[in-house]
Amino acid sequence: YIDDHTQNAESLTEAFAATTETDTVEDTTIETGDDDQKQNHIGSSENVEMLKQATDPIDEKLTLRLQEILSDDFILVSRLKEKSLPVYEHCLQIAEISEKAAKTIQANALLAKAGGFYHEIGKMNEIHNYIEEGIKLSKEYDIPEKVQDIIRQHNIKNEKPTSMEAIIVMFSDNILSSLEYIQKSNDMKTKKLTPDKIINQIFQMRMEKGTLDEVGITLNSYKKLLDFYTETFQNYND
Repeated sequence: YIDDHTQNAESLTEAFAATTETDTVEDTTIETGDDDQKQNHIGSSENVEMLKQATDPIDEKLTLRLQEILSDDFILVSRLKEKSLPVYEHCLQIAEISEKAAKTIQANALLAKAGGFYHEIGKMNEIHNYIEEGIKLSKEYDIPEKVQDIIRQHNIKNEKPTSMEAIIVMFSDNILSSLEYIQKSNDMKTKKLTPDKIINQIFQMRMEKGTLDEVGITLNSYKKLLDFYTETFQNYND
């Protein structure tokens, strides 16, 4: 758990420190106006319908199942808590942050919460490929396919996100892991990185690398998420 997040956070913060030194990265604040109405999107315009599907209400059967797998009584929740408390606590944080983030853009908050909680369930068994193990466990315990997609897609080494909920879990995990790494770092250059700078650059890097291309995220939703994470973590290092 720690090594994996340390490697990811370290690579992000090294890039941040480098761009801070050269002053080449600009603020990602975007003037949106009526962008939603104008259908201005980040990513492929062919995927606008995918965004609509991602934010549409899910069916009652799936809702009930998501509620069941988030219950403290559900066997995988109990097993994770017993076998690895640090992973459990991290997943709980990501679930709570992702749920709130989803509400800000009217995405599916329950799906984002479930995806956030189960995004690293595979680490429970201390397997090197925790995503593959997470999918295996998810199938074994009948975790909905939409949650399995988030497990695969929150880490872009595997697949690009194909839903808003997967994007949200990815951002939540990237941001929290990076901030935790910086808080524990002894490197003075890294220590000087503020939460808002880190969050802005995570958003910019993900956009520039095409991570958001599979989902037709609107500029308005992009800015709302950016504002949400900035406000949520503004006092993180205090």
